[in-house]
Amino acid sequence: MLERKGDKEEKRKHHCQIIDSFYEDNIIQIENCGNPIKGKQKLYEMENQNIDGVNSLRTKINEEIFDSKTGTVWGQMIINFDSIENGKKRIEEAFIQKWLNGKIVYQRFFYGQMISEE
Repeated sequence: MLERKGDKEEKRKHHCQIIDSFYEDNIIQIENCGNPIKGKQKLYEMENQNIDGVNSLRTKINEEIFDSKTGTVWGQMIINFDSIENGKKRIEEAFIQKWLNGKIVYQRFFYGQMISEE
């Protein structure tokens, strides 16, 4: 669902569907070494704000590793976007997720600086 093609509003719909379908209500998310972001509602708000700031967006998950015993997923993805204010950019992220009862209860993203694509 994350990698589906579509315009900005279709991407917004897909990203919100992912949050709705797979995130536990009290999820905790951390970006790099930032403060924990708590709750599905806060993540909806963040996702919509991020999408509001771009003309287009493409996400590609390059690899994923699943550990069914611990409910842990590790992965790597590349996000290409055309920022309304800063032009075409790319960000490469590694992530870890903890799943419980079919929902993500914790996730953390690790990434460096945005790379200019122009």
